[in-house]
Amino acid sequence: MMSYFIEHARWHCIIGILISLLVSWCFSAARGGIRYRTIAAGLVLQVTLGLCMLRASWGLYVMQWLSGGIVRLYKAASSGIVFVFGDLAQSSGVSGFIFAIQVLPMIIFFGALMNLLFYWGIIPASVHMINKIIRPFLGTTGCETACAIGNSVLGQTEAPLLVRHYLASMTASEIFLVMVSGMSTLSAAIIAIYAAMGVPVLHLLTSSIMAIPASIVIAKLWQPETEKPHEHGDIAIDNAEVKDQSSLEAIGQGTMDGMQLAATVGATLISYIGLITLFDMILYELGVYLQLIVSWLQVDFVVPSLSLSWFLEFFGRPIMWLLGLSGADASIGAAVWGMRIAANEMVAYTQLLKNVVSPRALVLLTYALCGFANISSIGIQLNSIGLLAPTQKSTLKKLGWRAMVAAILSNLMTACFVGLLM
Repeated sequence: MMSYFIEHARWHCIIGILISLLVSWCFSAARGGIRYRTIAAGLVLQVTLGLCMLRASWGLYVMQWLSGGIVRLYKAASSGIVFVFGDLAQSSGVSGFIFAIQVLPMIIFFGALMNLLFYWGIIPASVHMINKIIRPFLGTTGCETACAIGNSVLGQTEAPLLVRHYLASMTASEIFLVMVSGMSTLSAAIIAIYAAMGVPVLHLLTSSIMAIPASIVIAKLWQPETEKPHEHGDIAIDNAEVKDQSSLEAIGQGTMDGMQLAATVGATLISYIGLITLFDMILYELGVYLQLIVSWLQVDFVVPSLSLSWFLEFFGRPIMWLLGLSGADASIGAAVWGMRIAANEMVAYTQLLKNVVSPRALVLLTYALCGFANISSIGIQLNSIGLLAPTQKSTLKKLGWRAMVAAILSNLMTACFVGLLM
């Protein structure tokens, strides 16, 4: 047994799990309000999911079935995109991958689909069912749990559409879970794209699912529930608030909401990534001038090429140690981990696939990078969720940076659990 934990430095992963929990506890907004039963239940659920999906044969079958469902849903959404944009919608075409054409229109499709399902009463019934089944085990409300689950399929901009009619009445703790789960997971559309790029699809799916209980555990440590949620007990949830009078009107309204969200996400990415690049340019010029000063002082020292990802790589080094990675695997892993935060996971995965790492490192880094936890996502959530619930904008502003760090810890904890199982 001891040799198992020594092999691949698995005992580092145990430390990584404990550090993720300890840091979250230390930065808790109200340690006295932490519900440790919820934390324990979430950890048990994450371990159970990991064992079922990575060790059990029937779990592998289910994951393959889910993979097929994701592909079909992606194809359904892509048909409309291809009709409008033609060859530009094909990532294998001459133009390659174009985020604005191949990803943003997905938000429009899901906006229409979710509003239609809400009008038909399917989503309210699902939220009520989740509240009945999951609430006794995890102690979370149906709305926040439904959004946490939805984030693992729809993504951080589409999943809030599941509970759009409840966002305005959510507590700070519920909103925080919506934010953390959104940054801890990837949407099915993005997973399909990364799988086509060469990232292991099984582990992308497993990571996004395991991130559900992980995000709940970390979120409820950072922001415990200290208010009385609007949804308490076993209140029946219906779609009485929906004003659409027909399915076509529901589709139309959902399409318009999705279009607004897509435009908001695209504009936010342009501004945030552009500003990050500008900051990197300033840091680079600063490094050049520092090198001139060092040379003038005749000091034998080479100033590295400064950038935001270069600074974040320092934080990535201990993260790689917690995953049990060393040598070239650790160097490459720290670099792409920094890129994930400074830019996004797409840039990080692209860079990862360009390098040669061990099979184990590729798997663990897939989990560590599998989420929207980056600086630009703070702005995306502020604008997208704020568009659906304007009264929650002050809460979103207050919790943005905390949510990003919490999501990073959630992904780290998931990667460490997988490191123990593999």
